[in-house]
Amino acid sequence: GFCAPLQEFLVRKLLVLGYCAIGSNSYEVYESGALNAGLVIAISKSGKTNTILKPVQDSFAQHRSIIAFVGADNSPIARCADLCAAGRQDAGRPEPYRQLFLCARAYHL
Repeated sequence: GFCAPLQEFLVRKLLVLGYCAIGSNSYEVYESGALNAGLVIAISKSGKTNTILKPVQDSFAQHRSIIAFVGADNSPIARCADLCAAGRQDAGRPEPYRQLFLCARAYHL
């Protein structure tokens, strides 16, 4: 969908840098447990796409690090992320004038 070009770009760059990277919209890739990732990068325009949300929620439950690029800063995916880059609509401006909002989950040890 809308986020596929960014996903493909990130996967290619990570592979070139020597990282093991898999990009997929198929939950079966994650559900099988074949990918024992330490970091999950989620990309979703709405921030609530079910095929992205499910692996993010599972990763959150397993205490994996999550980086999210989403269109809504209050979305379910954004709330699970350790680091999130989200679009935030400026109330006084039309849609093209989104502000980038970065948030990080605080850890209490």
